[in-house]
Amino acid sequence: MIYRSFIFILILFSSLVTANDEIEARQTLANYQWLTEDYPPYNYINENGQLVGIFTDVLLLVYKELNIKLTVDDIHIMPWARLYRNVETNQAFAGFSMVSTIEREKDFRLISLPFLTKISIMVLKERREELKNSSSENFDNLTIAVVRQDIGKHLLDIRNIKAKQVETTSALSMLQMLMHKRVDAIAYEEDVTTYQMNKGGIDTKSIVPLYFLNESYSTFAFNKNTPEAVVQLFSEALERLHERGAITKIREKYLDNQ
Repeated sequence: MIYRSFIFILILFSSLVTANDEIEARQTLANYQWLTEDYPPYNYINENGQLVGIFTDVLLLVYKELNIKLTVDDIHIMPWARLYRNVETNQAFAGFSMVSTIEREKDFRLISLPFLTKISIMVLKERREELKNSSSENFDNLTIAVVRQDIGKHLLDIRNIKAKQVETTSALSMLQMLMHKRVDAIAYEEDVTTYQMNKGGIDTKSIVPLYFLNESYSTFAFNKNTPEAVVQLFSEALERLHERGAITKIREKYLDNQ
């Protein structure tokens, strides 16, 4: 009888701890300062000056699923390098969208959307024939533009590609450098490149992939020390939305327009 009472007390205590963890996780999510950058179609400012995009819409839907208040006005837009540093060093911040890599998984808590993103080295179409025999071993003479702290730069570094890198603060400035032939190539995500070209009035057929770098998942990024209860609460809400087909609908809303 004493044993059974002890087991009941343990179960009750465990339930209370779980309930308290969820309450604290909800409070943490409610107090986050969410950060993002201009990275269409995942997150960007539209022609009406509103923050939209796949990740933006999904984040708002996750918070709605959890019955936690969040609006686009609560999300701050900033250069990627500053976002990266803030989330990496301060638990008060969370950000999106970050392409997952093994190295980043060591520095952040990452929660991915259920679809892959493709990152490549891209060049002007008129130069593809000239450069088509290039490989990671003979890029030494190329100059490649990247966005500071972006996945393109990250992949060039971890693959030890020895091309000269020119860092920029935005995708548009990177594209302009390529169009004006100030660099030989760019390293960037392909869907985002297409969106930025449309936005900048650049012919989308004028830039083509030369060398595939990686295919990975795009994620919501949290500080490495984020409590497990927060990650679990967010992940479970995201999974429920995916099972209902809501995530796929949001993705199709943006990518079908390309």
